[in-house]
Amino acid sequence: MNKFVKRIFKEVGSKLASLFKPGKTSKYKNHKSKLAKTLIKTAVANETIEERASKQNKPSADTMLRQLHCNEKYLDIIDSENVRIINSLKRKKLLPNIPKIAIDFTDSAYYGRSNSFEIIGSNQVDGTNSVIRKAVLSLAERGKSFILACKRVFQTERKTDILNYLIAKANKFFKNLGLILVDRGFFAIEVIKWFIAKDLRFLMLAIRNKRVSKLIKQFDEGKIPQIIDYSMGDVALKMFFVKKVIDGEQRILAFVTNLDNFVPELLASEYPNRWLIETAHREVEKFMIRTTSNDMALRHFFHLLACLIYNLWIYCRLTVQDQYGIKLRSYTFKLLVIDILFEDFWRTTIFLL
Repeated sequence: MNKFVKRIFKEVGSKLASLFKPGKTSKYKNHKSKLAKTLIKTAVANETIEERASKQNKPSADTMLRQLHCNEKYLDIIDSENVRIINSLKRKKLLPNIPKIAIDFTDSAYYGRSNSFEIIGSNQVDGTNSVIRKAVLSLAERGKSFILACKRVFQTERKTDILNYLIAKANKFFKNLGLILVDRGFFAIEVIKWFIAKDLRFLMLAIRNKRVSKLIKQFDEGKIPQIIDYSMGDVALKMFFVKKVIDGEQRILAFVTNLDNFVPELLASEYPNRWLIETAHREVEKFMIRTTSNDMALRHFFHLLACLIYNLWIYCRLTVQDQYGIKLRSYTFKLLVIDILFEDFWRTTIFLL
């Protein structure tokens, strides 16, 4: 495996070890790196800590969870390694200097007690009306959908606060940002004002409310042009309409943007890249430590760790494809990661059985 990736994994293991706080009399006092390695192995195998403990006998699940302290330090650990990954790809000229990015919400079903501000009411998802919602920012470049930031969403949180957090994270990776593809869940006056005030170019699918539905009908009847001036409160922007065949049925989609000069069909063709987040989210699940814990900080840490491992997989795919013209599948990547941790290929194979 690429030396850079090996170095990243070993450094991640070393840094994660600092999150463990064994007691003075604990036998793991001088073996925190072993706990960190076990954590990474559990993520790569997409297991619960209990399942990993049953295979290794020790450390036990109770030991792992009791000694793991998920303070804010883990955010800095994940961020610093992600910055290194992106900078390495920029040096190799495998990423654009001014990239398109996407912002979306992702929901995960939650079956525990809904007594946390992080549990959001939603339409039924997999047998529950409760979800854990995260705001995700990723590159919107096909084959390069790195996850740059992921924020926990609280019930009463303002969308502009979410955007402030995500864009600040994006600026750690790139000085300048290209077109931002935004989920229609952000379709609100305060959000549009925020983008314009920050001088950020965006494209957003409009929510089909009464006003927008009326405009779509007027466009369909030929009463208004394809691009129109549109206002939200005292904010002026552009709305345009594009006909698309969805599930065998022709539909008209309405978009809003603060761009002045564009070709509607070409600009609309960029928007499907936003859905790369959904694809990435499914892939991230393959590297997730599964848990039933009610500790939201712990859950978020597990999710960010999965995102980091996912980003390393995409890094490997890009570099391997660039050098050898072949695609590295996630299963092969998992074998290579465990080989790094065990430093023994045969134990790697047994590990994944």
